Amino acid sequence: MPALSRYGCSRSDEIRDPLFRGRHAPPKSAGIDHDRGSFILVPMLSGIVGNLTFHGRARFLARVVCLGAIGVAPALHASQIALTYIGPSPQHFIVPANVFSLQVKLWGAGGASAGGSGGYVTALLDVTPNEDLVVIVAGGGNVSQGLAVTPGGFGGGGDGSGYFDVFTSTPYNGGSGGGGTSIMMGNTVLLDAAGGGGGVYSEVGGSAGGMVGQNGIGFDPGGGGTQTAGGSNPVTLLCHYVCDGSFGTGGNADIFQGGGGGGGGYYGGGGGGFSTPQANAPGAQTGGGGGGSSYIGGPGVSNAITLSGSSANFSKGSLPAGIADLDYQSGIGTGGAYSVSGGNGLAVLSWTTTQAPEPSTGLVLCTSLIWLAGIRKFLRPRS
Repeated sequence: MPALSRYGCSRSDEIRDPLFRGRHAPPKSAGIDHDRGSFILVPMLSGIVGNLTFHGRARFLARVVCLGAIGVAPALHASQIALTYIGPSPQHFIVPANVFSLQVKLWGAGGASAGGSGGYVTALLDVTPNEDLVVIVAGGGNVSQGLAVTPGGFGGGGDGSGYFDVFTSTPYNGGSGGGGTSIMMGNTVLLDAAGGGGGVYSEVGGSAGGMVGQNGIGFDPGGGGTQTAGGSNPVTLLCHYVCDGSFGTGGNADIFQGGGGGGGGYYGGGGGGFSTPQANAPGAQTGGGGGGSSYIGGPGVSNAITLSGSSANFSKGSLPAGIADLDYQSGIGTGGAYSVSGGNGLAVLSWTTTQAPEPSTGLVLCTSLIWLAGIRKFLRPRS
């Protein structure tokens, strides 16, 4: 015991303490002297440095050193991971050991070309260590070149297509819908932040929900998704494509006439536009796609909030919900201005774990405090 003898400590089976009026044999394991209502901490060092004898006014120091030697209070270690869009494929998050709850924040993607912005979800999620969570990080809506069809953003965004104005002989680029960012356990959706609908010039897309997505704008816009159904195209029978939204998927714009694609989400928004039997002829109309609906009702979800994105603007674009959150990243979830793509989605997962300190760490800290306080004179070797 060279290290302890330097500080006037020696091995013993007893502890002298004026508080106890004599000698008392401490228990062999850590515990409480219930008869006297005082903590006996010295025996907690058994097997590490042996029992210690302290004299006179060293009673206080005996408790401090022993408490430090068994370690300070366990520390909470905070961890976080931000999952960004890396392409049209799911990502996986394996829950770490000793983690039973996650703080989840999700942003849906924005629609393109006067598209609506993405929705926002935050919640606590009960998890199990080593559980495999599937994370869909949404891709933003894309811009069509002329009258071509452009695919929707990853995560269920509907296809968009351009519009040709036969009266002015002017083509307008259309935008597809942004995808929804979601977390799933297998095929079960736990949380979903919806995407915004695509637009076509002044026929802007609807922004994502919230519980209900916003409708698109225009002559024949797509409706917003709800908690039970996808948004519809107002003239579905004349829409030459799958224009109604559905579970997880936004509807497509009319393939001939053009319009904005619906946003993805729990239920997708409807696609915009319809055409007469003759494509791009007078009487054909266009419209923005509807926004998708977000979802916070999965198993294990608590303290959940979902917010709608801001309304689309064909010249300036639009900002998503949740931009005041400290974990928000610039450009995420934005609705694109005319001929501009929508912003991608984002998933942020945070958790805490408990780390027990090493006993030696507490001992070093406490002996250092003894030196700093100048109390060494109160300890002396037992004769």
